[in-house]
Amino acid sequence: MKESGDGHFEFVFSWLEQGSSEGWTTHYRAKEQPPSPEMQSVLEFLGLCTSEQCIDFNFEPCRWRHVRRDTRGDAFLGNNNKVHGWFDAHPEHFASGIEDLLRAEKLLRPFGLGFLQASTSNSGPVRIPKAPAGRRHSGTKEDAEHYEVAISFAGTERERAEELALCLRDRGVNVFYDAFFGAQLWGKNLAEFFDDIYRRRARYCVMFVSEAYRDRMWTTHERRSAIARSVEQRDEYILPIVVEQADLSGLAPTLGYVSAHELTIEEIAEMVVKKLAASTAPGK
Repeated sequence: MKESGDGHFEFVFSWLEQGSSEGWTTHYRAKEQPPSPEMQSVLEFLGLCTSEQCIDFNFEPCRWRHVRRDTRGDAFLGNNNKVHGWFDAHPEHFASGIEDLLRAEKLLRPFGLGFLQASTSNSGPVRIPKAPAGRRHSGTKEDAEHYEVAISFAGTERERAEELALCLRDRGVNVFYDAFFGAQLWGKNLAEFFDDIYRRRARYCVMFVSEAYRDRMWTTHERRSAIARSVEQRDEYILPIVVEQADLSGLAPTLGYVSAHELTIEEIAEMVVKKLAASTAPGK
């Protein structure tokens, strides 16, 4: 009956009659295959059924949901307009709704309230958050291959990390902060992607040091990549911001740092800008 899509999914709307039952089926297929475990867990949470061979997608796998025709209240139209309206809203709202669910999962999990089965079995954070409303990234080089600064942090420090990312972006710095790149991260192999960011594609790595940063799986992965880069570079690369005193494996205790309790985020952002300017000055 209808087809549509967005940057991440294709949608097909069909009419199905089987015996005395009739209604509409919406078919969903992710454009990037196979979908990530986090994506699979959201689709399961939404109650979407699985078809291994979907006729509407050339017998490739898809997800689907069926709504039976209901003529109560209107024997002619029934729930026809309502169901068509649901389908027509998919291109604008479906992907953003999934991003909101992933963001909610990440926020709730520290309190034992995670609701996505696949991701709650993984101690690392869900790394596909949506930037808060009104704070969409429109920086200088959003799709650039290299960044002047990459921010590494535990979820407990997201508020500070986001404030720093926004301050740097407002000063024209090309910054990698995960919430600015929700669409780009969606469906990627995040272990490989973050290793590439923190080991190859940033001029500096700003690291929020805390006990949570020391103990969590994803931050350990990012830290190892950043340390490998600093060893290869033999130059200043990791810029620590200490939130809590914590010994980080592989990070020299003599490395110069700033304190999150002695300086404001804006002051730290100014220091980063000066660091970048010094590193690009003639003779550097």
